[in-house]
Amino acid sequence: MIVLFQVGLGGALGAISRYLLATYIESLGYNNQVSIFVVNILGALVAGFCITTLELTVESKIFQTFFVVGFLASFTTFSTIAVATDQLFIRGQYLIGLINITGNIFFGLLAGLLGIMASRAIN
Repeated sequence: MIVLFQVGLGGALGAISRYLLATYIESLGYNNQVSIFVVNILGALVAGFCITTLELTVESKIFQTFFVVGFLASFTTFSTIAVATDQLFIRGQYLIGLINITGNIFFGLLAGLLGIMASRAIN
């Protein structure tokens, strides 16, 4: 039961953080696709760092369930990328849609790799 609480609390905080960051980015004049991109790339960087750190150090189940499974899982979601890209395709913005999905995947992988490398350099 405690594990479910940890995941739920982490998920709630991740969702709130995602909302606040996306709202802030959009308040600067950027559109929904940009806010989704920034949030997911940041999440990939942090996930790469945290998951690698857990593998290289003493594993903390509390940290893993609260932060990785709860917080990061709700902070970053593939479904938002998929829906935003689908909306672009439906509006006939095929090139922007292709750039959106390709950029999210490519830079997400790159950010995850940078997180892994940073964790290994520190640990």
